[in-house]
Amino acid sequence: SGSETGKTVGAAVQNFRSDAHGLERMLVKAGWDVRCYQSTTKNDPEITREQRPSAQVIKNGLSRLEKGQGIDKNTEVLLVVVGQTVSLAEKEASGKAACYFCPEDARFDSLATTDQIKPEHNLVSFRKIYEALDRCPASRKLLVLETALSGYVAKGENFPIPVCSVLPHLPPPPASFAIYVGCSPGQFMVERSNVLNSLALGITNEQADIKDMHSLLGYSQKLVDANRANRKSGIQQTPQLLGKVPANWSLAPRADEPPMRALLTAPFGPVAAQARQKELAAELKLSGPQIVSAAGGTLVLVPPGEFTMGTKNGLRDEAPAHRVRLRRAFFLGQYEVTQGEYQKIMGDNPSHFKQVKGHDTARFPVESVPVKDMIVFCNRLSERDKLPPYYHLFDVSRDEKTGAIDGFRDCVIRGGIGYRLPTEAEWEYACRAGTETAYHCGENAGGKEANVDANRPEGVKEGAYLGRPTKIGSYKPNAFGLYDMHGNVWEVCEDRYNAEGYGKADEKVSLGAARGEGGGARRGGGWNFSSIDSRSAVRLPWGRDYTGNDTGFRVARNAE
Repeated sequence: SGSETGKTVGAAVQNFRSDAHGLERMLVKAGWDVRCYQSTTKNDPEITREQRPSAQVIKNGLSRLEKGQGIDKNTEVLLVVVGQTVSLAEKEASGKAACYFCPEDARFDSLATTDQIKPEHNLVSFRKIYEALDRCPASRKLLVLETALSGYVAKGENFPIPVCSVLPHLPPPPASFAIYVGCSPGQFMVERSNVLNSLALGITNEQADIKDMHSLLGYSQKLVDANRANRKSGIQQTPQLLGKVPANWSLAPRADEPPMRALLTAPFGPVAAQARQKELAAELKLSGPQIVSAAGGTLVLVPPGEFTMGTKNGLRDEAPAHRVRLRRAFFLGQYEVTQGEYQKIMGDNPSHFKQVKGHDTARFPVESVPVKDMIVFCNRLSERDKLPPYYHLFDVSRDEKTGAIDGFRDCVIRGGIGYRLPTEAEWEYACRAGTETAYHCGENAGGKEANVDANRPEGVKEGAYLGRPTKIGSYKPNAFGLYDMHGNVWEVCEDRYNAEGYGKADEKVSLGAARGEGGGARRGGGWNFSSIDSRSAVRLPWGRDYTGNDTGFRVARNAE
């Protein structure tokens, strides 16, 4: 929250928002239901009134918490309060003070004592926050408090100025919940980012030694202490825990393991690939190894398997070759998403090649699509098929006429069976379809096997160079029944691109999870690239906001 104006406070609001968003992403990723209220400055993008931490919005949220709306005793509640606090004397002669949180619309400059507070000052007392948490029916509750730094300096506990630049003494919480504060009374909140970041890492179980809330808070305290020791300012900051955290508050990750099924181990041939597809379809009680989406696109069932990803003698970012095991069956688009399918779901067609004389481009792959719109397409398609969206989108904007999602600030993977982009490992496994050659069709490929620029010096000079994308399915499929895995348009994957290739990957089997999220690596080559650039292992970077008439995508879905 931010309740002042000026460049310094504006920067502080942005910094606090960034830290809060980092924790928000991790909480959503770990399966929490999150409501995030954020302040704005004049230069910020427009945020709806319901998303802004006004006094009324905060009080409404506390009321829902107190009444236990959607909450039972097994619910875990984490209330994170980030922003400005004020400390006001209860009476001029009493020497005691009361603490208040400052919503975005707070007004407190003229206040000195609590008896001067009126409703229009829009302050939220910590007493109200305590009461809401105490009455909340959840058995595991934690209040996390981060106070904003201020340009004013209060002197000890005399409270001559209401704005606190240091943390005041907080009243002890009831026995029903605990409070974790980023610093102790009389200290500044200096290592702000490390407090929230440490919580985010622990909640998503990205620190192996963190198993419960006790060890999480201990890890956070050590991290803040270590960073404070390295600072030259000498400013003290010691996080503190008030109250007791329930001993049974485990932070074990959600169980989301696929059933153990027979694996196809590369190399394998078309007969084995297709036989396993049919067997798996029967196991999953499907009518066959294909399904059709609401957009009209066909997806092919790809069985779990193990293969060698990358190359030993290829480009630097294709190495080292390493074994990967995909334990989950998934569906992958039989073709690249077409212009017709994209138009049906999104209501427009951004393609450069949407008009080609003598051709119905509705069956051409869609291109010139930014990655963010690919993600929106996946979520809209999930909604059409009545599936929970795979991506959680933050700060969504919607079309005024249709109400459909048309943009977002950021996204995080929630998982599930909604439509998504494939991981690089899934894409290469599906492309190779049991082969260990440069292409799924052998060691060479040219204009007869794929829509590539076969006229380039390193290309195989066979077949026509079209100089544009072409109708999907114009070339022979691989053993899984997937078309155009080489050439036509590049296909964006889920992973963030890493120029160092597979880093520490070696012959130990990895599980092929995406490295990063939200797109950034593209695969398969394109109509304006040579055949050598369309090999199964080739990978190139691609930014989330980039567009190009040689880049499109195909969708995937978890099969179980």
